[in-house]
Amino acid sequence: MSEVLPITGEYLIKIFQDKKFLDGLHKVNDFYGFEALFDVMQVVNEPKYGITGVNYGDRDDMSNLVAFDKDPEVIDPYKMPFKKLRGDLYTLISLHSHEEELIPTAYNEEGRGDLTALSIIRIINHDNLGLNTRPISIVLAQTKSKRINLLLIQEKTSCPLGPASLEGVEEVFMRFHPGEKPELVAETLRNTGYYNAQIVILDGNGYSRRSLERIASFEFTPQVLDKEKLKEFL
Repeated sequence: MSEVLPITGEYLIKIFQDKKFLDGLHKVNDFYGFEALFDVMQVVNEPKYGITGVNYGDRDDMSNLVAFDKDPEVIDPYKMPFKKLRGDLYTLISLHSHEEELIPTAYNEEGRGDLTALSIIRIINHDNLGLNTRPISIVLAQTKSKRINLLLIQEKTSCPLGPASLEGVEEVFMRFHPGEKPELVAETLRNTGYYNAQIVILDGNGYSRRSLERIASFEFTPQVLDKEKLKEFL
């Protein structure tokens, strides 16, 4: 078996259609008014992945996140999304919610917004395993409807984006209004040249063919940058 598993479009569609993943989407949407999130952790060299439980907390104070799928416990939000569950896992997908809208942030009051967090995931995947990955950040727009809008974001750059690039992106989105059309948000991200960004919709009939094609467009193969580090876990 090869050192790393290529993340194909077909494989991503399998994850998005996994019952636990779909259940997680609906749970996150149901926590209307709260920040809610979960991750998909990928085994480096096998077609195996793990979907974490849904965690949620006060949108204005994320210092205490509650694990919905387990007994309530306090979780450090700065460690929880990126913790190493076992040595040969890396973060493939990280999903969190916004209330009603999909506009991402580069920075927030704590200094780490949606786009900064995506860069951090890439850095941690490299630091843990010596891999250059293309993880997917998903913003879910919470509504009181069963129709779920997702914004999928992936860095296209050869290395994680730094502060200068992120500041430029932040300036663009500061001009947006909360009700901005989702497709325009994705198009704006793509036009920066830094991101693959697409809107995916889940409704009572599942994903449309167009949405499945968009999911598949996020395929990538991790690059091994540090073979010695990777050998520690394989």
